[in-house]
Amino acid sequence: MTHSRLAWLVFLLVLASPLFAVLGVEKRVHPAEKRVALVIGNNEYTHVEKLNNAVADAMAMKQQLASYGFDVVYRENVNRKEMNKAIDEFLAKLSADSVGLMFYAGHGVQIKAANYLLPIDVEAIKENDVVHDSIDMSRVQDQLSETKAKFSLVILDACRDNPFKSTGSRSIGGSRGLAMPTSNASGIMVVYSAGANQQAIDRLTATDNDPNGLFTREFLKAMKKPGLKVQDLVGEVRQSVIDQAKSVGHVQTPAIYDQSVGTFFFTQPPVEKTTVPHDVVVPSQTDRETVFWQSAKDTQAGCRAYLEKYPQGEYVILARLCADSTQSVAARVVATEGYTSDPRKVETLKTDPKVTDPAPIQTPVPVETKVTTPKTDPKGTVPVKAETIVVNLTTQPKTATQKKAGGAEGVVPVGEFVTVPGGSFEMGCGPWQSDCEAWEKSEHTVTVEGFEIGQYEVTQGQWKSVMGANPSHFSSCGDLCPVEQVSWEDVQKFIKKLNGLGQGSYRMPTEAEWEFACRSGGRPEKYCGGDDLDPVAWHKGNSGKKTHPVGQKSPNGLGIFDMSGNVWEWVCSDYGLYDDQARHYGKCSIGGVKRVLRGGGWDDGLVGARSTERGSIAPGFKDVSLGIRLVRESR
Repeated sequence: MTHSRLAWLVFLLVLASPLFAVLGVEKRVHPAEKRVALVIGNNEYTHVEKLNNAVADAMAMKQQLASYGFDVVYRENVNRKEMNKAIDEFLAKLSADSVGLMFYAGHGVQIKAANYLLPIDVEAIKENDVVHDSIDMSRVQDQLSETKAKFSLVILDACRDNPFKSTGSRSIGGSRGLAMPTSNASGIMVVYSAGANQQAIDRLTATDNDPNGLFTREFLKAMKKPGLKVQDLVGEVRQSVIDQAKSVGHVQTPAIYDQSVGTFFFTQPPVEKTTVPHDVVVPSQTDRETVFWQSAKDTQAGCRAYLEKYPQGEYVILARLCADSTQSVAARVVATEGYTSDPRKVETLKTDPKVTDPAPIQTPVPVETKVTTPKTDPKGTVPVKAETIVVNLTTQPKTATQKKAGGAEGVVPVGEFVTVPGGSFEMGCGPWQSDCEAWEKSEHTVTVEGFEIGQYEVTQGQWKSVMGANPSHFSSCGDLCPVEQVSWEDVQKFIKKLNGLGQGSYRMPTEAEWEFACRSGGRPEKYCGGDDLDPVAWHKGNSGKKTHPVGQKSPNGLGIFDMSGNVWEWVCSDYGLYDDQARHYGKCSIGGVKRVLRGGGWDDGLVGARSTERGSIAPGFKDVSLGIRLVRESR
């Protein structure tokens, strides 16, 4: 084509562009941001078991990412030196205006709560060999965070059986799977192909000929859907993997650790068709949205209309506040402590991205329940009072027949609080406890004021009656089972909504309150209720790999159930070592990087269920073993 003909064609296109708008011609928006990906697949291990699907998964991911405009740094079957070079090349290409994605398929192992990706030449005799010869994911996440990329996604399809054989009586690393992220890096979403201590499967059946493992094939399918936010995408992938694994008798629940800011689309949604007369000045998208919001914000119907039209708009937080309330935004903001009317200052108030337009929640009608008789603990030193909570739950039975202490059958009220008188105790792991870890030391005197704590963990029925949905993996367990798969941030939303019902004020316990109550008022008890775990807890050895209805095990000395086992319980405190002068554990969060978990869960052994054991993780993390117990403020 000659230069003059090319110039004439460009002139015609420019001249015709207004006509395209008038006729409603639809144009697809191509991503303007810089997109960079690192993709690694390792099959051909030299000293540990080889894999079948990792390279195929990596190759498929590389091809699809490239089609979406990613600059892909790709490696397969690489040693440690080459893996580090690829990581450095990837990081060097990232900047503040870029989207960064890392995908790894291959062997991974957890050692002392840290995750390591294994190069093909790893040869381990002891755990230190792995630490020195593998890729520490916390380091990679820290480096990725330092690039300040506007969105970062890490996908780890590495949750397989531990590739290392046992050496004597001790094996290297955990039995299978990867641990929760331990990096303090922010601004990153991390997706695991399977949950803690689960195995990711490659084939559903013996005749399954798909070249990709279950998790990767589902992720590739979801990526093709236009206009799907990455938060919604990983949620869809997660549910699909859960359902398909369950169909063949396997449990695989992809875990999502989300500290990201903003969102991201693999394929952008198409631009709306528009018909615009030539003599009309078109306001910007932002101006149109603001005008729409100003006209909609004073009614519930208007807020719902806004959410439908602008699901990712600037005012979405405020719209959701009034969409599930009969109040206007102005009234709701004033009534809801902690919310700001400035939509640009709501970063820390993000709601679950999967929750779009919830149905209105009806205020539960208080249910009459029998108040239990005051009693004393076995030593007769601490008076205990159990009272009924009137936030009882229209979808939940008033009472349940469950086992009391000693195995007797009886009626146990649901939703009660135990009064714990204040006092001083030696918090932390003392000589009466065995195998103290560094983060449990040293014993130190702590004084707590009196408080009221839930006799039971918050149940699925309670959560549903307040939030309108049940996030639990073990939903088939029923309304009397503890709610799980909730993050610390989810719990904050639950409490805010619960307190808005006008039937009391509730919060999480502090870490000090939790341990004081667990240990029956500060006694030297190995578990929450004594030194024998089975009578007081559902744990790895007796749970059958699932949660159980609350209150079936024996209570502790204060009459509180399940503080050891069943589900880990979030507390409101930031995590910090006991020698930290800030004493985080005696108060609620002041914005630290990690929050504390207590009590162990259904899939933990003797160590996790101990009364002094402390877990810590980022507040956005959710898992099938994470739940909550409430404290009621003085009335």
